[in-house]
Amino acid sequence: MQATVSMQALLAYDPTLLDGMQFPDGMDAESVKATIVQVCAPFEAMIPQPELCKQMLTLFSVRRKYTWKTMWETTRQDYDLLDEMGMEITTDGNDTDIRTPDLLHTRTPDLTTSGQNGGSDSTEQLVSAFNSSGYEPRERQTTTLGSTNTVHSTGTEETRETGTDSTARTIQRSVKTTGRRRPAGELLEAARKAAEFDAYTYIAEDVKNNFCIRVY
Repeated sequence: MQATVSMQALLAYDPTLLDGMQFPDGMDAESVKATIVQVCAPFEAMIPQPELCKQMLTLFSVRRKYTWKTMWETTRQDYDLLDEMGMEITTDGNDTDIRTPDLLHTRTPDLTTSGQNGGSDSTEQLVSAFNSSGYEPRERQTTTLGSTNTVHSTGTEETRETGTDSTARTIQRSVKTTGRRRPAGELLEAARKAAEFDAYTYIAEDVKNNFCIRVY
């Protein structure tokens, strides 16, 4: 049966046991290591060999660094929990429509209409004299029809439209909404729980769960 040794004993044997571990930028490395010692010292080590345990701790920190970084950065985000989705829209500007009609319609008729009826109607009566075989004209009636009708139109017909049609509008709008989806009480409770989260303790617990036998 393999002898067990506590993490405290390993640290006493090799004070540099945690020196190879990597932590997120911005965290105080010494504070992280101190928290690991505080949390893990009373528990027996899963890897009782100091050199091997040190190597595994270094590899473990490299593998978990992204997760630790994410958990660390969430504690540093500056936002208002009472305003989950703040949105503000502001619109300023001018809208101007200008129409300047200058329309000219001109009609100049110069129309000439001429009409003429031409031709003639003739009526002639012929009679014969007594004991005569030929006919002599008695009378002739001739009617000649002819006339010319002329229609002449001159002048100018003008339609003019001038002026300015202007419409000016000024638009100014400001909309602000919180987009709140939960009651304020629930948000305050969530804020309190978020404030209780400690990234340093999270890392120490992560080490304990993977390198310690969790029984006293």
